[in-house]
Parts: sequence; structure tokens; C-alpha cells
Amino acid sequence: MRWSFWHDLPFRIKLIVYGGLVTALALAVTGVVLLRMETASFRKHLLSSTTTLADVTSQTCGSSLAFDDDDFAERVLWGLDVEPEVMRACVLDAEGAVFASFERVGYAADYDLAGFTGPHRFLDDCLELVRPVRYNGAELGRIYLQVSLEAMDERVRMFAAAMVVLLAVAMGLSLLLAGVLQRGLRRPIVELQDTAERVARERDFSVRARQFGRDELGLLTERFNQMLTRLEEREQALRESQARYVDLLGRIDEVAFQMTVPDGHLEFCSPGAKALFGFTDTELLDDPQLLKSLVARESRDDFEAMLHNAGLDHVIPVLEYGIVDGQGHERHVSQSNYPVFDDEGRLVAIEGLFIGITDRVQAEGEREQLRAELDQAHKLEALGTLTGGIAHDFNNILGAIIGSASLAVEDLEPEHPLQETLGTILQASQRAAKLTRQILAFSRQHQAEKVPVRLDDLLEETLTLLRASLPATISIEPRVVGELPSVLADPTQLHQVIMNLCTNAHHAMRDSGGTLEIGLCTRELDEKTAQLIPELRPGLHVEFTVSDTGEGIDPAVVDRIFEPFFTTKADGEGTGMGLAVVYGIVGDHGGRITVESERGRGTTFRILMPAVAVEQVEAAEAVTEPFAGQGRVLLIDDEEMIVSLVQRMLQRLGYHAVGYTNPLLALEDFARDPDAFDLVITDFTMPDLTGLDVIRKVREHRGDLPVVISTGNPACVAGDEIKRLGPVCLASKPFDFSQLGQLVHSCLKSGPS
Repeated sequence: MRWSFWHDLPFRIKLIVYGGLVTALALAVTGVVLLRMETASFRKHLLSSTTTLADVTSQTCGSSLAFDDDDFAERVLWGLDVEPEVMRACVLDAEGAVFASFERVGYAADYDLAGFTGPHRFLDDCLELVRPVRYNGAELGRIYLQVSLEAMDERVRMFAAAMVVLLAVAMGLSLLLAGVLQRGLRRPIVELQDTAERVARERDFSVRARQFGRDELGLLTERFNQMLTRLEEREQALRESQARYVDLLGRIDEVAFQMTVPDGHLEFCSPGAKALFGFTDTELLDDPQLLKSLVARESRDDFEAMLHNAGLDHVIPVLEYGIVDGQGHERHVSQSNYPVFDDEGRLVAIEGLFIGITDRVQAEGEREQLRAELDQAHKLEALGTLTGGIAHDFNNILGAIIGSASLAVEDLEPEHPLQETLGTILQASQRAAKLTRQILAFSRQHQAEKVPVRLDDLLEETLTLLRASLPATISIEPRVVGELPSVLADPTQLHQVIMNLCTNAHHAMRDSGGTLEIGLCTRELDEKTAQLIPELRPGLHVEFTVSDTGEGIDPAVVDRIFEPFFTTKADGEGTGMGLAVVYGIVGDHGGRITVESERGRGTTFRILMPAVAVEQVEAAEAVTEPFAGQGRVLLIDDEEMIVSLVQRMLQRLGYHAVGYTNPLLALEDFARDPDAFDLVITDFTMPDLTGLDVIRKVREHRGDLPVVISTGNPACVAGDEIKRLGPVCLASKPFDFSQLGQLVHSCLKSGPS
């Protein structure tokens, strides 16, 4: 950390500093070595000259010691005064006593030669030298010289000063040389640096650094340029790959994305965003909040929960939600998510695909609707199957009632008191038969016949029966406004509509009582109003309303009340078919039914049916009397009661009837004498043979014989198949005495109808 500043210094400064330090160190070492060599040389020279001087002096003083002439020795020693370096000198005899001495002014004559064995030694400020004194080869004593080192020190100082000056000059020259050198070395490095900075800044791999020769820096520059060439090739390949990738993403419907969490900001979005969101990828990336604002209000909580819970698990579920695109259109999007983690394992983003699923959601909605319609169709089919199954037995029962009652009417005088009672029985039985046909019509197995009907007359008739069945706690208030036009309808079906709606109102008020209000009025629909009601056309309509003051319908189920088999009643109180039948009848008559209900304030059903112009109303047909006749009739039916009753009715009309409950026995009798019969009446549904099988067997013997096939469900009998069987009349059960007479007369007279 202490040297971080040094690493941050520019290369040129480092090079100059390094050059200066190396030069200074080299010069310093050289100076120290030269100084030491100079000092050693001076010492050697001083020692040599001092030794020579001592030897000459000792030779001169040798005779003085031999003849004990100290004066001469003194004069010889004082002759050393001419040598400025000599500070002291003395001659010592054999016993070491001073024989003669010389001291330069300022120096004391104290000779401390203890421990000095010679021949010389260098002290801090002087050189001491001891030489023997001989005469005629004999050593008589010693001579001691002390020479000052001040001259040597002065010379060393002068040498050091010269070395300092030389070092300074050398340092200057070295720095100058280092500057020149760094400029020469730095130039290719700076060129590399500038090129690298440009590449990093502009991502332009086509630039190249200039090469200055073939030295190490030149080779480095060459390698750098080669690296740029490879990077340029890779960048070009990457751009081409990215262009293909972007082009591919632009061609597909899915939109690739990368999104930060938990803020939900888009960091990448492919070009297909425009088609899906109504905004370009640039617009979505520039506005971080734009995507969130597009999420539909009901889906925003799920979207936010996905962003905030993304880090809890490595698997992020696919999220489907609604959006409102840039043009205000509602769309649906499926967002697949894949987690993106940093080096420390933290979730930092999610990436995946936005997929438009609007068509799929709409298709699923349509499929659900079709499924619901299919379920309803299955229910209706089941109803039709059930109806067809019970129509045979139920019509046989009604046939017995109607036939017996009609015979009783013929047996009694017109003024007989029972005529009214029998008439009521016949009227109720005929209405029950029509109700059976109405259920068949609802199940699309039989098309009801529609005639002009006045609803006010039908309402008056229905209320007569209804008042007797309602408790006294429920009051009925009919409200008929003005003169009403007729509607084209099946009276029996409209009677069923009124009875069903009034029965529902009765159930709503049976505990607390209340008021049942039934209204009739005319209503004119203009073009604008009719456009809001797809089922209706502009023009005059009759409005029929049934209102009660009961507890009302639960808002949670009000949209389902017209579904088949849906009911809120307890077991045994209803099958859920009443309002479904009403809905089907009204729709089949080109009308529309709506419901208005409020909890605690009652319910109102409102029906609009198109009116019929006055000129379309036809007069009712006059009742015809039954036709009597003669002939032999073969009667086949699996119900013994029906066989017996129809036999009596035919005999009353003048015909001779032979009845069988077993079709096989009947065919055996017919085969014995086919010409014995003028007419065959057979039931359609029987356990051993069907009516069609009976007709085929009959046709094998007599192809021109008139045949009547009776059934409670005429829609089950294919018309084309009947035509292939020859002359066949179709009779709808149940029928009364008059209808039977007309049918037999018609078949015997003109063939099948």
C-alpha cells in the first residue's frame, strides 16, 4: 500500500528515476573505490618517502651514537625542519633513552612508544615510523619519526570534492540521457497505449499501432496488431451472428427479454415487441415503468408477486396475464422465466420469452362456450331420448283417457250433466298431449305448429286454472294495457311458458305470501334499440311480464337460471327444466326473455315477442264431425288397453276391427288371408317388431293395402323411409274418437297423407 503511488507514476518518470538512481549509485561506488585507492596510494607514497628520510637520517646519526656526540645528532634532527610533514623526531639509544630529539613548534616532546614495536603505524592524524640506527653494521639504537597526515587529508578532500563535482555532472548527463532514452522507448509504448484506449473507447478493431523497428517493442507492437486483427475478425463474425439473431427474433412472434428483479425493468427486448405490446423495443427499454403500466389491473398483483418471489426458488413459474397494448386493445401474454445469477449465487435478473396467447385464450373461451353448448346439447339430447322413451307409455295412457272420454261423450245426450265434466277431461287430456309434443319440440325432435294467438285471451284462460291452485296469501293482479296484437306461436307452448313463470313466482312467495303481477302491453322497438338486442328486429312487439314480491334471486346464480337441469330448489321440488323450457320456447318463437331481480325485493321476468299483422291472422277451422264407414281393420298395439279402446271406437264408427297385442300373431293371421283386411293400424314401437317391420311384412303380401302407423313421437319416423314402404298414413298419439274417424276415412278414401 505504501508503494502504490510508485506504481501509478508514468513510465517516463520511472525511467528517469531509475536511470538517475542507477547512475548515481554507479558513480558513488566508483568514487568510493577511487577515493580509497587514492588514499591507499598516498599512504604508500608517504610511507615510502618517510622510510627513505628515516634511513638517511639514521645513517647520519649512526656515528653520533657511536661517539656519543648528541650535539651533532640534534643538528641532524633539526635539519628535518625543512620537511613540513615531519612533526617530531628523536634518536633512541640501545636502552631506549632519548639521545636527541626534534619537535616542531606547537608539539610537545612526549614520546609514548609503549606497545609500538614498529616498523610503522597510521594513526588518525599522523604516521609513526621507527627505523634502526647502525654504525659499521652494528645496531646502536633507533630513530623515531612522526609525520602529519594533514596533507593527505587535504588531498583526499580535494579528491572528494572533485568526485562530487564529477558525480553531479554525471548525474545531469545521466538524467539527460535517461530523458532521451525514455522518449525513444516510450514512443512505441505510448502508441500502443493510445491505440488500446481508442479500441476500448470506440470498439474499433480496424485501427493499428505504428511499428518502430523489429526490437522487443517492435515485436510487441506486431503481436498487438495481430491480436487486433483476430479481434476484428471475431467482432465481424459476432456482428453477423447478432444480425442473424436479431433478424430471427424479428421474424418470430415471441419476444425475448431480460428483466431485473425485483424492480421489473427491461434490460433487453427483441424487436418483435411492437407487434405484441404496441411499443417498440427501444420505447420499452427507455421507459422502465412502461411494461408495468401495460399489465392489466387484475393481473398486476400476480406480476408483482412473481418479481418479488423470484429469488425464493431457482424455478420461476410461467406467468400468464392480460395487458392493454399501445392502441388500447386487450391482449394476453405468457411470460416464461429463467433465473440469472451473479458469481455469488444471487438472483439479479430473469430472462425468457413473451408469447402472445390472445388467440389461444379466445379459443379457450370459445371452446368453453362450445363445451357448455355441447353439454347443454347433451342434456337436451338426453331429454329427447327420455321424452321419446316415455312418450309411448304416456301417450297410451292419454289415448285411453281421451278415447274413453270421447266415447262417453258420444254415448250421453248433449244435455246430460256429465257432458261438461267429460269435456273438461278431454280438454285437460288434449292439453297434456300437447305438452308432450311441446317437450319434443324443445328437444328439437318435433317442430310445433305456430298459429296467430292473442296473449290476453290465453292469459285469461290460464289464470282461470291458476287461481284455483294458488294459496290465498298470494294475490294475482293482471295488468293488460290497451288492445293487443296477435303473436305467431304455439298456444300450448305459450300456455306452458305462463304456467312455468307463475309457478316459479308461487315458489318464491309460498312462505311469506305476496303479489303476483302479470302484465301485457305493446312496445315499439326502433332501429337503435333493436341493435342493442340481437335476438329482436325493429317493429311492434308484445311485452309480457311476470313479477313477484318474493325474496329475489341470488346474484351468484342469476346468470345460470336458464340452464337445463339447474335449480336451487330442494330435491323433489323441481328438475331445473322449467326455465330452460321457457327460454327455449321464447327463442324458438323469435322472442327474448330477460330477468331482473334484487335480493329482498322480488323478481321480474320480461318477454318480448314480435307481433303479427292483422291480415296474417286466420280464422279458426270449424270442428268437423267424425266420419262413419265400413271395412275390416287389422289393429296391432302392444298395449291391450289401447287395442280394446280403439276396437270399440272403430266399431262405433261402423268398422269391423280385429286387434292383436302380439305383432307376430297378427302377421300370421294376415298372411292366411291378406285380402280379408281393408286397412292395417300398427303401433310404431313394440317389443318384438317395430311398426316399420310390420309394414314391410304386410307389403310382401299386399303392396297397395293402406296402412296407418301411430306413434307418440312422430319425429322418430323418417319420412323418406315411410315413402319407400308405399301408402302409409302417420297418426300422432293420442287421438280421440273424432280424430280416429277422420284418419280412417281419409286413408281408405285417398291413401296416406
